[in-house]
Amino acid sequence: MYSPQNQKRASPIADEERKLILETAKTHYAGTMFLTMLYCGLRPIEIRNLKWADIDFETDVPTVTKSKTKAGEGRLLPIPLQLKKALLEHKLKGQNNEWVFVRYKNHKLPLDTNVFYHAWHNFCRQMDIENGAKVYLNQIVESVLASDLEPYLLRHTFCTDCQAAGVPLNVAKELMGHSDISVTAKIYTHMVDEVFEQNRKRLADYANEKEELSQMA
Repeated sequence: MYSPQNQKRASPIADEERKLILETAKTHYAGTMFLTMLYCGLRPIEIRNLKWADIDFETDVPTVTKSKTKAGEGRLLPIPLQLKKALLEHKLKGQNNEWVFVRYKNHKLPLDTNVFYHAWHNFCRQMDIENGAKVYLNQIVESVLASDLEPYLLRHTFCTDCQAAGVPLNVAKELMGHSDISVTAKIYTHMVDEVFEQNRKRLADYANEKEELSQMA
């Protein structure tokens, strides 16, 4: 069974892994849950406790009402269009009028830690098989997925996505629900190639602009 203690990787998911996650989410029973973690940066405890009353589909803003830290509670998060569509489709299933994500076989009950990680394990299994893993007697005998792929990396990826999109550090801290901005800063310092290229271009454009102004003077 997967658990947070098995977590090793500190970097965000790779582009290939993101593509696999997005494709598998279209058909897997827990796909919308993991999409929500990816697009909103929710912790496992936050996604397990998410209620329909926490999501305002008029403003496209969910509110985190229960978290492991006080800084995490009460924070607002934007819902991108693709996630809103997935959540509305999930709501139409009518599995539970209170909890957004519930147990696969018993829709009356919310998720606990074990059920959550079982869903992740099953999600990874489907990803693995669809990506070419070798299966014998219904068991994966040769995996093609990274062994350190954990659900918490979806949250980490949301943070690096904030960096890539140019979200200021102090705003990212609030979106992540970090109690100390240094925690957010540690993730932001892991500059991804896309962020480097964006800032390289900004610096080049700024240098060109200053040169043109000096020539006009």
